[in-house]
This record gives sequence, C-alpha cells and structure tokens, in this order.
Amino acid sequence: MVAAWPFTCLPVWALMKTPDVEVLQAVLDGIDILLTQNVSPRSRKCQVLNLRDVRQDFWDVWTGRKDEVCSAKTGNEKQVAKHIPRYALRQHLKVVTDLSLGFCLQQHQTCLLQWAQQRKHSLRLCCLKMKICHFLVEIIREILNIFQPNYIEEWEIYTKQVLSLLGCFVPCFDQFSKLNYLQHLSMNGGYFSSDNMKQLFRCLRSPLESLSMIICQLSKSDLKHMSECQRLCQLKHLHFDGVVFPKSCSTSLRIFLENVSESLQTLQLENHRMKDSQLKILLPALGQRSQLTSFDFYEDGVSTAVMKELLQCMANQRKLVVEQYRPN
Repeated sequence: MVAAWPFTCLPVWALMKTPDVEVLQAVLDGIDILLTQNVSPRSRKCQVLNLRDVRQDFWDVWTGRKDEVCSAKTGNEKQVAKHIPRYALRQHLKVVTDLSLGFCLQQHQTCLLQWAQQRKHSLRLCCLKMKICHFLVEIIREILNIFQPNYIEEWEIYTKQVLSLLGCFVPCFDQFSKLNYLQHLSMNGGYFSSDNMKQLFRCLRSPLESLSMIICQLSKSDLKHMSECQRLCQLKHLHFDGVVFPKSCSTSLRIFLENVSESLQTLQLENHRMKDSQLKILLPALGQRSQLTSFDFYEDGVSTAVMKELLQCMANQRKLVVEQYRPN
C-alpha cells in the first residue's frame, strides 16, 4: 500500500490504535520499495510519510489534505530549506515522526531507529518533538545524529547521571547550533558548570519560548550568562524547581527576571531554599510582570511577613488569574 499510495501524504499512525512492530516494518519495507523505484522524486506521488501519533480521523487526512501534520511543508520547512545542503533538498520523500524515549527503547522504536540510521542519507528524517529520559550520553548522541536537527522544534532531555558522565554530555550541545527553531528547553536533574552553561546558551539560534530547570545548581556566572543571552529575553514560560541560588546570585536573578518582564506569561519558583533577604531583592522584578497570567511560589524558608509583601507586589498584576503560594 505504501509503495502504491496515490496521494501526497500517508498518515500511518491514523491506521493503528497502538504501535505495532509488524505494521511498522511493513511500512518501512514499502518506503524501501519507493526508494528503489526508477522514478523521478518529483513525479513520485507520496511525498510525506507521517509517523506522528496525531490521532486524527484517517478519512479526513488520507487524501493529503493540506494541514499542519500532513502538509509537504511541515512547520518551518520553507525557512529551514535555506539552511540545509542542496543534496538534502533533492531528497523529496520525507518521514516525519515524534520520539518519546524513557529508560529503554520499545520494540517499535528500535525498529524505526535502526532503519533510519541506515537510510539517513537518502531521506529527509524529521523529528519534530523529541523527548529523551535517562539514557546514556552515547545513545543520545547516536539518536541525534540520525535526524536532521533543523527540523527539531521541541527537544527535552532528562538525566540523573553522575557528574563525571555529565561532563561528556557537553559536546552534545554542539547540536544546538543547528537547531534553528528550538522553542522549548527542559533540563531535569543535571549539573552544569559555569563554562558549560555559558556554552549551552551561546549555542541557541532562536528565541526560546519556554525554559524549565529542575534540580540544578546555578552560579552567579550562570545567571549572568542567562541575563545577557538575547535568546532568553522573549520567554513566555519559566519554571525553576529545586534550583539552588546562592545568596550572591539574588541580584543576577533579579536582572534576569527583569529582562523577561515584557513577555513572561507563566512563572514557577519552587523549592529554592530562598530566605527573606533573597526574596526581598526579587520583589521589584516580580512586580513588573505585565503579561503574567499564572504564578506559583513554593518556598518553606520565607517568613509570613515577607510572603505578605510578595502578595501585595503581585496584586498589581492585571492579567494574573492563577496564584499559588506555600508559606512557612
């Protein structure tokens, strides 16, 4: 069916209720047939194989209706085309997928990745949303090398690896220089030295929309680099949970919060071991959130008196509709 498909897009996942290795292998075999046919790529009818779990009505999309998930111009492809080599533009058959990998590869994921590794030079392999949880650095790097990073729109990596192993993780950030449209960055359970954090944010090529950091340690130098990074000045969503800020970082953190005051819509500050003196330094910056709609503040080390000052500060936020506090 894949080899004979008469329309522009084939939404494979719309045909399956659950991931099926046998069906997926049959689909991949069909792609191989397409690639070996003595037919000009421009005359080939099927241009996009959609492996994303979009859960749309198959009959609404099977004819290749132009929409977000099945269009031959998915996402920012017109702009991305300016940044990829000519040989890639000649590869007209595009395979679009998402990846959510946790702890170990599922059978259908192993099947897809092994197949993609062998054919990465003859297809446009696009992973729009990639989430990787608790994999060895070497495996993460192998996965990133399979897909064209220009097409990754959302990339999340969660890790609890020991410091010596995380030091090997830094070279992976070279991928960031190719992620021209990365919008969401989440770091969970990692430690980065000041030099590494500086390298990370310098690699960003487009403004981030959301930044989430959980159980991380940030130095004054880290926050200085963050406050100076233009790619962070348009954040809409900021989440710090379990991020330890030394007392000397309070002013740097305030500057960073001031820099995103015009764009930030949701702000979560949780479990930072913050004291009264530190929060008082942040109050002027917290009162400048003109677009803020949701604010969460959970901190056991702050007194009730200072919490009242925070409440008074947030009372002037006209767009604020959700507030959650947990005082001592």
